[in-house]
Amino acid sequence: MNNLRLFIIAGPNGSGKSLFSSKLTESDYTVFDGDKHLTEFTKKYPEIGSDVLLNAVDEQVFKVEK
Repeated sequence: MNNLRLFIIAGPNGSGKSLFSSKLTESDYTVFDGDKHLTEFTKKYPEIGSDVLLNAVDEQVFKVEK
């Protein structure tokens, strides 16, 4: 049986979060980078505010089954 793990990388601007997550991506870890997804959506849907897009991403990614 595999134990699933969730690692959360957090810190202030310039602390190396992106560098660290890019190193994890090079390994066998699956990395979700919310900033990258938000940037892609903001470019694709510039008429929608980033706060609305962020909420939509949160609802899809962290959706809890009822």
